[in-house]
Amino acid sequence: MATAFTDQLPALGVVIACRDSEEVLARQLDALAAQDYDGEWEVVVADNGSHDASIAVAERARRELPNLVVLDASQESGVSYARNAGAGASEADALLFVDADDEVAPGFLTAMGCALADHDFVCARYDPRTLNEPWAVASRGGGQSDGVMDWFKFLPYAGGGGIGVRREVFDEVGGFDEVAHLACEDVDFCWRVQLAGHDLTFVPDAVVHVRYRTTLWSMFRQGRAFGRGEAYLYKQYRDFGMPGVPWKLGAYHWWRLAVRLAKVRDRAEFAHWFRSLAIRLGRLEGSVRYGVQYW
Repeated sequence: MATAFTDQLPALGVVIACRDSEEVLARQLDALAAQDYDGEWEVVVADNGSHDASIAVAERARRELPNLVVLDASQESGVSYARNAGAGASEADALLFVDADDEVAPGFLTAMGCALADHDFVCARYDPRTLNEPWAVASRGGGQSDGVMDWFKFLPYAGGGGIGVRREVFDEVGGFDEVAHLACEDVDFCWRVQLAGHDLTFVPDAVVHVRYRTTLWSMFRQGRAFGRGEAYLYKQYRDFGMPGVPWKLGAYHWWRLAVRLAKVRDRAEFAHWFRSLAIRLGRLEGSVRYGVQYW
């Protein structure tokens, strides 16, 4: 469903939630500075309590991004809080959310802005190959490279590093969920927007070069958080039709995970196995925490 909108391109507020991102933030800001968009736009860097030089990196970008806002969003911890704070600091007609460790491709703003002139809720195409080594791509695949994702067999969703939404829709659903403090906050947001009656539209010409985690600890933390988030999603959306994981199927998945370890032959296969293990452990933890059976 689309609501009435101006014939002109919408003013865009590009929100970047960051924390300890000094090593990658400059490249994302450079990629944004190189954009050519005929409408008005600004960038809001919402810093969620960095202990490194992220704020200094953002401040240096003012020379190339005169409409840059650098915001202290450290009052609460979490990417959802930072994104909401960044959205609140912008008065733009529509909001784009990108991640500090990714890089938008040329034409990203124009493609997203044009899409938001006709649609309420849109998402970009992910390119995993530009910023990642082949083994990392092989371990994860190319989610959101051909269309929206539907891992949960419920409603489609998109990653939080490449979505756009009209301001009134963002306000209607109350922004990102700050209560859970979990991964999957982007899935939750996408589902709430769709349940409010606004379709998610894939924009293939809007490309984001995504960066994957590559150390064992970072992969484990991300996978475990994602698993906990899955259990939380099930608690929130089972009454709306999100399917669960029957205990026999869950037990089979654990058995298959154990068997697969013996068949691991290279770095990509081990990374995939290790991340799967972290997700399963997170599901167990989340099931206990939220009183559901989703493991």
